[in-house]
Amino acid sequence: MISMNTKDYKYPKEQIIIVGAGIAGLSLAIQLTENNIPCLVLEARDHFSGATSGVRISANGVKVLEKMGIHHIGEPTEKLIMYFGNNKISFNVNKKPNESAAIIVTRLAIFEKLRQRVEEMDIQILYDFTLDHVIEHETGVIAISSNGKHIEGKYLVGADGVGSKVRSLLNPDSKSNKRYAGYLGIGLIYPSDQKIEMSLFNNVNGNIGLGSIGRIHPNDNYTNNFL
Repeated sequence: MISMNTKDYKYPKEQIIIVGAGIAGLSLAIQLTENNIPCLVLEARDHFSGATSGVRISANGVKVLEKMGIHHIGEPTEKLIMYFGNNKISFNVNKKPNESAAIIVTRLAIFEKLRQRVEEMDIQILYDFTLDHVIEHETGVIAISSNGKHIEGKYLVGADGVGSKVRSLLNPDSKSNKRYAGYLGIGLIYPSDQKIEMSLFNNVNGNIGLGSIGRIHPNDNYTNNFL
């Protein structure tokens, strides 16, 4: 991944400024670049770490990943099994011929694959850029960081997740502050070669999900399950 100094990079005024180098921001940057639209990604953090979670991506979502050059990720799943006490309901997820199945995968695994693709495409990412405010004018926008860096572009896109700084700046009445919704989720990832279709266990005290998620890091030589 490229970390840049604003003094060393000439920013085209027609570029799209993307705030946030997460899954949404990197996906947008890849698709813009594939269509020869210049873009720059701004990221407040200087590195990425922390916990991850499992997610199911539909066959259509996998098709989008493949179009971006993201292949061989997660664990294919063609079934959903739901348990209600002693009752079991199984749903088969049909896919079209010659198309990839839905997958269960960790967000971290998707992110790592996107980062690899971004590096291959030489997409520029500016780290340690904490957005402070935005100036809009007739021909574009200027993103200004908390330490005074100015980045100019044609459009600005907020891909900075829950509690979006971009949303709070451009729409102060949106009330985008994070609020606790009253739920607690605990996830556990463990190495296992056992194939488990996506399974949901429902009871009055909460819900439990279990499924195979494949490899987390591209260099892993083992697969995992997510609980």
